[in-house]
Amino acid sequence: MSDISKITDFLELLGDPVLIANVSSEIIFANSACASLFGYTKNQMMQMHIDDLMSKPDSINHQQYVREFIYSSSTPKDMMTRTTIPCINSKGEGFNSRISIASVKISGELYGVATIQDYTSIQREISYLESNSNVDVLTNLFNRRYLEEVLKSNSRILATWQTIGVLNLDLNNFKPVNDNLGHAAGDSILKMVANRLKVSVRYDDVIFRMGGDEFLIFINLTNVADKYELLGSISSKISKLISDPFMLKNQPIHIGVSVGAGIYPDDKDDLRELIHRADKAMYLSKSNAGIVTFVNQLPEQ
Repeated sequence: MSDISKITDFLELLGDPVLIANVSSEIIFANSACASLFGYTKNQMMQMHIDDLMSKPDSINHQQYVREFIYSSSTPKDMMTRTTIPCINSKGEGFNSRISIASVKISGELYGVATIQDYTSIQREISYLESNSNVDVLTNLFNRRYLEEVLKSNSRILATWQTIGVLNLDLNNFKPVNDNLGHAAGDSILKMVANRLKVSVRYDDVIFRMGGDEFLIFINLTNVADKYELLGSISSKISKLISDPFMLKNQPIHIGVSVGAGIYPDDKDDLRELIHRADKAMYLSKSNAGIVTFVNQLPEQ
């Protein structure tokens, strides 16, 4: 049995859609899950190019991108760090996908291996959640009620995210805004903070307003190599964005943010308890005037 036959036999067993393409973007293998996703037979897919699975405007220059990636032998690119890719099935129907790609050498030849995730159903769920009582009215972020749903063992996040980064945030110097300028001004600042938080994380990460000026963020760390480095980087980005002045009636408002961070299940295999520990780490950041404190830096209990 050839090397490629061994690999394709294994990939056929996977539940996730997977395809293999050569440097010319020709599909040389697609497992049954991939064929089913796009509505073709496996044989039909192996007579197609990757570009045939994408909407035409988005397929421009994609073949060159695939060629360059395969020849570069770059490290795998994870679907969680990429934007959605518009795809099209055999009926001409469009859907959004997230794709994780890797360059591999099989029997001396270079190929690209792609794992594909249909993201349309997840987007529908997010749209539904945003339209009901799981959303904070002021900021349009998720609220404590939705957090309770997430913490249930059968929630989508706990079922599909293998590793979760937890960021517990509390604004600094926010109380004087309410005291000196009034609650309407404070509400305006909270709305602007929410918008800055949204651009500081990936759109499939989850942000909660816990109440007042406290926020919680779940970061999907599944397949992320250096989890602490990524959480530290995101925390620094958030700190910079929140520290930039907020303009309110042509007046600059200066606030800051303190962050406590932890990783589930690495730091704690109980997500609720990890959130509590991240809250303690956040207050340690606040007392030390630092940006972020990790749960594993807390004093032993």
